[in-house]
Amino acid sequence: MYKIYVEKNPDRLTESCESCIIKEISNGPRRLAVCGAQGEFDMEEKKKITRRSESRELAFKLLFAKEFNSEADADAFYEEYLDITEEPGSSYAKRVFTGACASLGELDDMIEKAAENWRVSRMSVAARSVLRLAAYEMTAGEAPPKVVINEAVELSKRYDEEAAPSFVNGILNRIARERGLIEE
Repeated sequence: MYKIYVEKNPDRLTESCESCIIKEISNGPRRLAVCGAQGEFDMEEKKKITRRSESRELAFKLLFAKEFNSEADADAFYEEYLDITEEPGSSYAKRVFTGACASLGELDDMIEKAAENWRVSRMSVAARSVLRLAAYEMTAGEAPPKVVINEAVELSKRYDEEAAPSFVNGILNRIARERGLIEE
């Protein structure tokens, strides 16, 4: 089986191994190394996301995109999104995306209750998607609440306006406290 390595620091990969094929990846300073010394090549290995934060970001992107195609079946939408974007898949991303889609009404009620005087429909699509994802992860017990909140704030910093991270943080902390997931 061949082992696939994607290295952000290209200097860590050397071209000295005669069993390795090293290829520059076009989107940034990365190299892809396929090492023949490891055995048979497995194409699926390179298409998997290994970090939970990357899976969470994929789930956020899926929820964001689904806002513009709300009638689509979540499982079919997931597969189509990956085909179109050619992003790697993740079982965690699929699980939290489909779970959040199945629970939208309950999640929106929870978010509106915590976001006093704010309707979910008035929130930006990015904020709404981050909040739905994080609320689902916390209430489904997918990850520790403090981790979920921190990751949601980071997604807000990356994909929403300047005021969004504190807005998201406040709402998610209130949800977590009201549900007894974190101490007051």
